[in-house]
Amino acid sequence: MKIKEKHTYTFPSYAISALINGDYSGLEEDDEKNLKGFLKRESYIDEWDVDSDQDPSFTSHPAFGLACDCVEVTGIVWDKEDTKESRIAYFNKVADENNHKRS
Repeated sequence: MKIKEKHTYTFPSYAISALINGDYSGLEEDDEKNLKGFLKRESYIDEWDVDSDQDPSFTSHPAFGLACDCVEVTGIVWDKEDTKESRIAYFNKVADENNHKRS
């Protein structure tokens, strides 16, 4: 699929597992409520992308919740007119770019 839109968020690092894996088990009740509110507001996002090599850094203005350590998260909106193969090609390209950055 072709990417229709990309949005970048300063995302609390403590909530990454809940975002990617749906694992809310480590979150406090307020944190879970804040994350679910964020996901409801951003419900148009089709897929989330997180560069796993990032080091969290403190920010006073995360996408939700109180000041905390955060990482950059990209929300991807796919062009629904495109194909699954295009989406696979996109993620392969991103992986290649990240590998070149590390070299």
